[in-house]
Amino acid sequence: MATITTTTHSYNIPGLANTDIRVQIPILILSTVPSQCPFTPVPDIFNLRDLAHTSTPNIRPDLVYCSGGLNSLSDTSKALLAKDLNIEGVSSVQLPCTAALAAIDLKEFERGDGRREYVRLYGEIMEIYRPSVRKVLEFLRDVHHEEGGRAGNDRTGILAAVIMGLAGCLNRAASRGASGHLDAIEEGWTVDTTGMVEFSQVKGSVMDATMEMAEEKYGGMEGYMRDALGFSDQEIEQIRANLRR
Repeated sequence: MATITTTTHSYNIPGLANTDIRVQIPILILSTVPSQCPFTPVPDIFNLRDLAHTSTPNIRPDLVYCSGGLNSLSDTSKALLAKDLNIEGVSSVQLPCTAALAAIDLKEFERGDGRREYVRLYGEIMEIYRPSVRKVLEFLRDVHHEEGGRAGNDRTGILAAVIMGLAGCLNRAASRGASGHLDAIEEGWTVDTTGMVEFSQVKGSVMDATMEMAEEKYGGMEGYMRDALGFSDQEIEQIRANLRR
């Protein structure tokens, strides 16, 4: 197994995110990066970060956070969220899907470094998870200026891409903010399983391709919100304004 070595504490996070799963990253990096911007260290929460810190002036700080699973928060973690981030609760928005997500076939990810299959998968998520995506965007539509941010967790990579696309982020910035999410690895899958290497790495290039797919299919994330989610032009402008305030 190859190993990355470093003598500096200033790390290239997009570069680390693109690291091959077979390359061992030193424990110093793994223990240091999650405590640095754009991440916010909170016990029991993995990969918590503020979308305002992903190269865009169009999303105000402390409004939209993304993270890994939030199913096992301790009272200490909940207190930190409320005190430091003004997040007083976590509400589930995992509403019923419009259809069942197709089973993942790892062999499909082996082709073209997984990009084509991930774009297909993310396109499917954008369609069948429309009720959950719309619910989050409704909160952003109705949020008041004085309210703090609230967190939820449901296909957060796609949600981040939709929000950042609406905010006017360039595809490169949006892909950096949205990448880093990974669908569950099923029991029995190993690094030697065909397609596992490609599946395990949600690279920025994958999200770039997903943003391009949304542009071609919907005319961008604004078109997705209008045509697939049913928001009016006025509602879309309200969400965009609330992101900036």
